[in-house]
Amino acid sequence: MNWRHAALYWLAFAVLAVAYWLSGPTERFPEGPRSRPETEGTAWTDRVQSVVVESTRGQVRANRQAQEWRTEGGRVVTALVLALLEAVAEQEQREAISADPSDSELRAFGLSEPAVRLIFEFGSGEPPLRIQLGARNPAGTAVYARTDRSAAVFLWGMQPAYYAELLQEQDTRGTPSASGP
Repeated sequence: MNWRHAALYWLAFAVLAVAYWLSGPTERFPEGPRSRPETEGTAWTDRVQSVVVESTRGQVRANRQAQEWRTEGGRVVTALVLALLEAVAEQEQREAISADPSDSELRAFGLSEPAVRLIFEFGSGEPPLRIQLGARNPAGTAVYARTDRSAAVFLWGMQPAYYAELLQEQDTRGTPSASGP
């Protein structure tokens, strides 16, 4: 490389550095806490008083106690329950893949004998929301889901199933609660 090429590279570097400096810092993240817009799909999560996860591994119940969520065994599982509620609320915007599935379709989706059942109970006398999670899709990236409020079958991301599994593991394995074991 001769001196002219080196000078051109340095000149290009200087021009880009000045342009970057003049543009000022860019804000990567908005200031303040992240907030999600309140929509019809997410408002129900604030009314949930109990979460029940049922699978072949057993049943786990977490109850809201003030600002915490605790299992019946006394384990603090606030972060897991909040993550589960958020994951389910995010899935509500999905389109149905089968509006009125036949019995054979339900078997194919793993919903005739669901792998996981989620029950969200409300304290206001409102009927609980029951969700069935079935088999994974062929790619293994999502699960088939169905609620008791609709006959339709949806393809949901893995997050609700993942958090339900973690909640069950936490209840059996657990970590000490804030007030001790």
